[in-house]
Amino acid sequence: MLKPSLQTKVEEGFLIGEFWDCRRLDLKPVEELARVFESHLAHGGHPELVIDLSGVEYAGSTVLGTLLRMQKMAVSRGGLVILCRVDPSVREPFLAVRVEGLFRFVAELEDALALARERAAARKARGQDGANPGRARQGLSTITRRAGPLRRARRQVNSNPEPGDPSPEGVSSGEE
Repeated sequence: MLKPSLQTKVEEGFLIGEFWDCRRLDLKPVEELARVFESHLAHGGHPELVIDLSGVEYAGSTVLGTLLRMQKMAVSRGGLVILCRVDPSVREPFLAVRVEGLFRFVAELEDALALARERAAARKARGQDGANPGRARQGLSTITRRAGPLRRARRQVNSNPEPGDPSPEGVSSGEE
């Protein structure tokens, strides 16, 4: 009988998680990886996380929440979760709930490490070392605070609505 387990190692400052004897990816080892990744970040490790899914044949949607949490931790520090050696059946839940675009999928572990090195070098060139999450968040929050022309137009339209007035043509009020 297989005893699924998580194996982690740090290579060039990047955390690599592998699931051994794990045909079905369950929540427990993924949550364990999240704890290890959080500790890795707290100790100044690179915010790129490489997850090697070789041997995993099935991943249910229950693990997606934890994977998304790890992705959020990585992105908040300028990093990314990179999945490699992913079986097509394992990728299905990502496609079903339309979150595959939040992760990077690569064929081999070497490709994942090359991408992680590239991202770390780019972050270093921008002056963001990943160990200082405030700098990465600061840049992100500046972007999210800006209001584009469409958002400004919606604010102007919705700023003084008259009771009973129909919403302007082409702008939905959300009440239908």
